[in-house]
Amino acid sequence: MGTIIWSYIQTIKRQPLFILGMIGLTILFASILGQGSFSEVTIPAYTEGLTEEQSDSYLARLNEHDRFHIQLEERTDVETKLRKNVAQMALILREGNFEILVATETENIYSLETHISAFYREQNLIRTAADQLGIDKTELEKEVLASLNPQMFTVDEMTYKGQTSFLYDQGLQALFGFSLFFVIYSVMYMVNIIVIQKEQGIWDRLILSGLKKTEIYLGHLVFSLLLGYMQIFIVFFLFKYAFGVEFYGGFWITLLVVIPYLFAIVSIGVLIAGFIKSAQQVNVIIPIVSVSFAMLGGAYWPIEIVTSDIIRTISYFVPVTYGMELLKGATLFQWSFHQFIFPTAVLVFMGVLAMGVGLNLMERKQT
Repeated sequence: MGTIIWSYIQTIKRQPLFILGMIGLTILFASILGQGSFSEVTIPAYTEGLTEEQSDSYLARLNEHDRFHIQLEERTDVETKLRKNVAQMALILREGNFEILVATETENIYSLETHISAFYREQNLIRTAADQLGIDKTELEKEVLASLNPQMFTVDEMTYKGQTSFLYDQGLQALFGFSLFFVIYSVMYMVNIIVIQKEQGIWDRLILSGLKKTEIYLGHLVFSLLLGYMQIFIVFFLFKYAFGVEFYGGFWITLLVVIPYLFAIVSIGVLIAGFIKSAQQVNVIIPIVSVSFAMLGGAYWPIEIVTSDIIRTISYFVPVTYGMELLKGATLFQWSFHQFIFPTAVLVFMGVLAMGVGLNLMERKQT
């Protein structure tokens, strides 16, 4: 087995473009589709009817958000940026209301609107209370903020998620989805080498060399799994430490729970290799399988937003579904240990079943 793995390592060292290409594509697509969560968005803004003191106060409160940085500029500069598409959107801040100027429709608009609306609801509530109490709004606001000093009381934080709601992070959705998608190509194309070697007679020469058939199979499959794991590790590591993506404290757990998914994908690659008749057919089937798995399993978009009962039912038989569940469970959902058991068991079952059937078909075909 070690001999087979070492020969693969030498092959990758001489021709690294394939694996580097898969890593590059993962980073590219995840960065483009998740860019709203990977970096701070600067929003140009100008005010109407606000004093300098009010502008500074509004700006300080609004910039407490970790994604948006609102920057006051002259009205003409803001309009120029919108007209030239330098800025996707801009803000007009007034005392009692605001306006979002949009140059390009993006997913950030809804997040920005939610953030600004919450601030203005708070301001309007304070203004109404100040009018009813007959006191100055600024003084009341200072008293309210002072009363919220976290040192004055302790908060036990709990999260509630209803049956119709789901947690969503655009950046992690893109990162996890495209990582699981592109690793299918890497793993399955490595498994396809078994078919190529049998067609070219290399397999027979390996057996005659004294290596046991079990060792040869294990060498191929273990290296495919290690290659896929290394690809995901590099991508996750770069996004965590180079791009500063928030894994919600579950970075190292994601590197553990991805192993059952890789095992299932390696096994399905063996199953496909057992059915096909030539290596050329594998090159046609793998893209179809990869894209289908990604679409049905929620790699491109959250599976929670799919309303079709038929597609939701089919997704239960797709390994990407459980891979995404495990990764989100380790990060967004903050799962406890027992919650990982079911999706892990399903992936292991898929892997064992596909591996058994695939190896049996490959041996029968050879005979």
